[in-house]
Amino acid sequence: MAIVTHRAPSTKNRPETADGWTSSGLTALVIRGLEARRPDLLPPSLVMPECTHTARAPAGFKRDMLAKAYAAGGAALILDLREDLKRVGFDPILHVLRRSRTPGVLAEKWQRFERYTHSTNRLDLTPDGPNAFETLRYKNTGGVTHPAEDLLMLGVVATILEQIGAVGVSVKLTPETDDPLTLIKAGRIETGDEVLPVSSAMGRIEWLDFVPVAPTNSDTDRLIVYGGNEDQPVTGAITRLISSDVARVWAWPVISRELGQPVRSLQRSLSNEETSLSELVRAVRVREACNLLEADELSLTQIGFWCGFSDSAHFSRDFKKSLGMPPSVYRASSLG
Repeated sequence: MAIVTHRAPSTKNRPETADGWTSSGLTALVIRGLEARRPDLLPPSLVMPECTHTARAPAGFKRDMLAKAYAAGGAALILDLREDLKRVGFDPILHVLRRSRTPGVLAEKWQRFERYTHSTNRLDLTPDGPNAFETLRYKNTGGVTHPAEDLLMLGVVATILEQIGAVGVSVKLTPETDDPLTLIKAGRIETGDEVLPVSSAMGRIEWLDFVPVAPTNSDTDRLIVYGGNEDQPVTGAITRLISSDVARVWAWPVISRELGQPVRSLQRSLSNEETSLSELVRAVRVREACNLLEADELSLTQIGFWCGFSDSAHFSRDFKKSLGMPPSVYRASSLG
């Protein structure tokens, strides 16, 4: 079922609010997950946020969607959204997290990204021996986080741990005044469709073993959610064309000539595939920039030119807008 055509709230020129901000990528993940499982729970007019144009989305918007899903489907529905993370192709932040050599490195990167992107809701991951994290969810502005958001983040971390090599991952809540409650045991959801009977602020993530997984290169990761779905015919054709020469200026007349199709036909096809030329150009540029930043061989000025930006200032400004951090910070995180 396609999502109908009104856009998620924009962050452009918006003042700070009491709700703060969250990741636009996580917001997109929630929308995709609910669209596949419970489309009746989504707002009637909605499309995916433009993750390539802004790294953040209003936190209250995602919280309200999750709260409604949590009330209707309980903890199991929220935890099951983590399965969608396994099908996400290239995403710049996920890519760096998935390249963590150890769980400890993952925890350090996670908390660094939260700081740099000014996340309102935080998740502390404190190593407890070689095979566990103690977890703490909180708002950096004070107050408590919503249980549905806590469940989502615990599921996301558990999935990334599995992707980097953790075996037999389990998640439990460890409230101060109640008995522990197991949410995930050895990768399987253990809770049902009811709401949590205990606080979700404190928890524990454990794994039986860790066998490092060889990381993939960002230039070989396909676009699936970020920018568009490369498996769609026209999106795929245009993405491959842009990727063949990222530094080129890709305007519609050029693409029309290269693909031998009228501009209007291509534009309609991209609209039907829920993306746009500007989204794809930016997504491919970011993917290529991430790959070059990881290599640590070229200067930021060289990378900006290579990826089609007008100058290094344009590169830094656009990159920070898309990811919530400047290229230099992303490079340091990817090498950490």
